[in-house]
Amino acid sequence: MLGKNIEQINHARLAGKEGLWRITVKNNQIAAIEPQPQSDFHPQGLVAQGGLVHAPFVEPHIHLV
Repeated sequence: MLGKNIEQINHARLAGKEGLWRITVKNNQIAAIEPQPQSDFHPQGLVAQGGLVHAPFVEPHIHLV
């Protein structure tokens, strides 16, 4: 969960993809992933500063028995 007010993650890197990406979040779920517009100098939301966005290292739904 990202938080109540985060609707976008900007300037993020994705594993296996070139360039920077914008991730749009609605109702705490990813709604869109699109290339970061080069003209977007003051993006809204979280600015990842070129940081890598990836799946979590934990599996929240696992049965050990």
